Amino acid sequence: MRYGESVTMDAAVRDLAVAFAHFGVEKRAQLRWLLDFVDRDLTTKEAAADAAKQATIVSFAARMGGVGPRAAAVMGRLSGKALDLPLLRAAPAAVERAQRAVRQALAAFAADGRCTLPFKIVGWERLPDGRVLPLVGGEGWSRFYGAVFMLVVELGPDLRVCANPKCRKLFLRSKRQTYCGPRCSQRERTHRFREKNPRRVSEARHATYVRQQRKRLGSRVKVRRGRQSAVSKHGK
Repeated sequence: MRYGESVTMDAAVRDLAVAFAHFGVEKRAQLRWLLDFVDRDLTTKEAAADAAKQATIVSFAARMGGVGPRAAAVMGRLSGKALDLPLLRAAPAAVERAQRAVRQALAAFAADGRCTLPFKIVGWERLPDGRVLPLVGGEGWSRFYGAVFMLVVELGPDLRVCANPKCRKLFLRSKRQTYCGPRCSQRERTHRFREKNPRRVSEARHATYVRQQRKRLGSRVKVRRGRQSAVSKHGK
């Protein structure tokens, strides 16, 4: 490695260390970022660059954040190749491919508990507690996919699939939570209410229509049921 490349890599490591300090080692925070990443709008170069930097931090965190009791692999040591400076510069097409790969993998995992991501195992490593785990290596995106795998394995027992059949996204459970968020929970409650109370829903819709017509045509307008046609106060 030439001197200029070394200086560039050192600067990249410092930037990662600073970002990592803000991003943290907390696994739940990393997973929340990952779930946001798969739906993020990457149409601008700036958005792609930010997503790529965060992806690198996820890999960096997998190496620097320690190995938990549920860990299924160890992230290899950092190097110029591992940091993959082109990844930090973020070619939008590459970031979009990574986003698509992770989105498909998480969707498959939510659907049937199985998925695939192309990361490279370069060896094994014995930990101080005696465990021997696979060593993730390769270029930047390989390490990112490996970090995703490691993260999902560690948080697996706390992962749930949203009970909304039109959503089915993964989320981290909190107590007895069954939906990924308030929006899905409200949608399902509304759907169940409409199925159980069709007459009340029909009456509510008709009342709303009546208010709309009287606001448009006057307070004395008569609104017929059925085809819901409005008749003026003169019957015309």
